[in-house]
Amino acid sequence: MPRIRARRSDGADNTNSNRFLLPRLRAGKVIPIVSNQLILERLVGGIPVATYLADRLGYPSLSKAANEPTIAHVLEVHRMMSDSLTANEDYLDAIKFLLLERARQDTMISAELVAAMEGQFGKLTVTQLARELNVEQSRGPQLDPLRLLAEFPLPIYLTSSHHGLLEEALRMAGKEPRTMICPWKETLANFADPLSDPNFEPSPERPLVFHLMGLDDSPDSLVLTEDDVLQFLMGISADIGRHNDTIPVRIRQALSESSLLLLGYSVEAWECKSLVYGPLADRARPLSSLFVCPLQSEASEAWRLYAEAWLRQREMEIHWGHPSDYLRELYEAWNEDLK
Repeated sequence: MPRIRARRSDGADNTNSNRFLLPRLRAGKVIPIVSNQLILERLVGGIPVATYLADRLGYPSLSKAANEPTIAHVLEVHRMMSDSLTANEDYLDAIKFLLLERARQDTMISAELVAAMEGQFGKLTVTQLARELNVEQSRGPQLDPLRLLAEFPLPIYLTSSHHGLLEEALRMAGKEPRTMICPWKETLANFADPLSDPNFEPSPERPLVFHLMGLDDSPDSLVLTEDDVLQFLMGISADIGRHNDTIPVRIRQALSESSLLLLGYSVEAWECKSLVYGPLADRARPLSSLFVCPLQSEASEAWRLYAEAWLRQREMEIHWGHPSDYLRELYEAWNEDLK
């Protein structure tokens, strides 16, 4: 399969982090964990989703508050006014509206296609809409961190994203991914489990993508608010030591045997902490791992030191820089290593 030629970044030197990741990449012993924030960035760019959602749902006081609201805050208010399922569906509709708005401004996407997709709005998930609009393909593989990530020969990918862009990237790389949703609450127990298929074993050609916090084709499965996070953690904690099915044994084993590559998380966010104190808390052998996140422009030196110390306690190095830049560097280093 022809390799993507990634453009080199002018960012930080990644030699130290590549030192331990490259050998484990060759052995297939790295598990990427992709944040929802990184996927949302691929879908809607830098648009503040929470502010847009608050205005769209009729809560302008939230969007005009001194502190920018989070998606969780907006949806917690909305759930009080409606119900959890309706709130989740309204959130997904807002992402679709933003995706269409971005597509209208993209000169590589035809107005006819956008109009056709507007007519299919209610029938398509966010993932399906992104696929029909060819969003990632229109930007080119060298600009898409997911396309680069999909090129690595890895059997298992984890994500806290609610959308299937990672699976789409894997298909574009000529692979046949299987999708699994974490059954973090009882109502999700009957979802398809590829690992129960005796003919399926995750491999670089047929990788498993495990969605920890739900998928957009099932709005009820989404982990969005702080209450959801607490329920998610309770479901994971009930599994520890009992080997129930919330985190399958096959994935627990892989987590213990692999280095982790966390992409696009912020250490103070619920999305990150729910992973560290949930699925990642039960790693039998916490091998050296890498945490890649952008440095907030307003972050102080004290905050940086806190983040680095917090992650070091968990056997993680930190790389300050955007995941897109880091993956371009890693991909180039991997290609050089193969020569």
